[in-house]
Parts: sequence; structure tokens; C-alpha cells
Amino acid sequence: MVVGAGIAGLVAARQLGLAGWDVELLEKSGAPRPDGYMMDFFGPGVEAAERIGLYPRLAAVAYHVEAAEYVDPAGRPTSSLDYDQFARLAGGKVLSLLRPDMERAALAALEDVTPPPPPGARPLRGAGLPSME
Repeated sequence: MVVGAGIAGLVAARQLGLAGWDVELLEKSGAPRPDGYMMDFFGPGVEAAERIGLYPRLAAVAYHVEAAEYVDPAGRPTSSLDYDQFARLAGGKVLSLLRPDMERAALAALEDVTPPPPPGARPLRGAGLPSME
């Protein structure tokens, strides 16, 4: 049983299902969070996503960020970060993702857990899972 259908719970349920476990995923919320923050994945985060097969789904919903600019209280730029240069320094792969998009991609990845399951196991089911549509 995996409690919580946030990003970690969805990915844990998928990975356990792919490994042949009978997984029940529970979520108390009636719907996913509609808002969230932007996250950048690079280095170990990208390597992990590639290793477990989620990278293509995450790359499909990633944003192309050209730069991040920091401003003072008066709105004057104080520093900036060129994301293309950052991507080159990070090995060429940087994914900028909004949390809700990442959660939707993780939910869609549950489709990767398909029958037939190993003998004696039931297919992955999502009791209480909110609809992401």
C-alpha cells in the first residue's frame, strides 16, 4: 500500500508495480493540487528519471527557460542565470517543470504497469486516485 498520490507516491507505486508487486495507491485529496512551483532537474535527478524510464514523459511537459533573473525590491536586476549555459555545464540535460505537470506525468506513467502481472499478483489499482483530466 502506498499512501499519498503526490509525485513520490505515484512514482513509488509505478516502480513497485513494475517490479511485480500488488500495489494499492491511496489518496485522501479529491483532486491534485492545481498550482505549484517550478523545479529544475539536472544531474542525478535526470539520471534517476532516465534509469526508471520517466525521462521521456517529463521531457514532454518541460518548459524551455532561457534565463532566470533576480531583482531587488525596486525591480532592478541584480543577477541572472543563462539556462542554455547552465544546461551545457550540467551535461546538456536540464528539465524545468511545474509541479502539477510533473505530477500529471507521474500519474500517466502508471499506465506502464500493465497486465499480465506475475502469478498470484493483482494488477496495479488506484483506490481513491483523483482524476488528472
